[in-house]
Amino acid sequence: MQGSLDQPPIVLRTSVLKAGLLMIGSGIAAFFCGSLITMTPPPSRALSGLVAFGLAAVYFAWRLVCPNILTLSPEGLVWQSPFRTTRWAWRDVSRFRAIQVHIFSQHVGFDVADGVPGPMSFTQYYVRYAGADDSLGGSWEVSARALAEILNAAQARWADGP
Repeated sequence: MQGSLDQPPIVLRTSVLKAGLLMIGSGIAAFFCGSLITMTPPPSRALSGLVAFGLAAVYFAWRLVCPNILTLSPEGLVWQSPFRTTRWAWRDVSRFRAIQVHIFSQHVGFDVADGVPGPMSFTQYYVRYAGADDSLGGSWEVSARALAEILNAAQARWADGP
């Protein structure tokens, strides 16, 4: 994490450790599925496992190179992902909190001021079920709870900003 409330902007990235561990785990599972294919006859799902885990390993390797970036400044917050950049002014968001989205995944959920959440996706279904309008995803370099505290402190300090 770079920056602070006293020296903005605050810049956070998705966790290199988490992406690396998921890449290694997916690679091991892909290798295991690949070795099952050599059996005679091969198990029926070995090829689909090889493809799925192989693609997951490539995806997490890509996430190591191109992480999501969250920038907090007096103007608001900016979430940059490889295919999209989303901006919110502090007046447009509220109530940052850690929400349990899956068994192993916590996101930073928040409410939007106009009451109109972003587009619905598979993950957003769980976010809304957990009681938030939208989320900043998970796997940041700090825990979801710590990030929510940083966001609430930044909003409290900068909400009346420029």
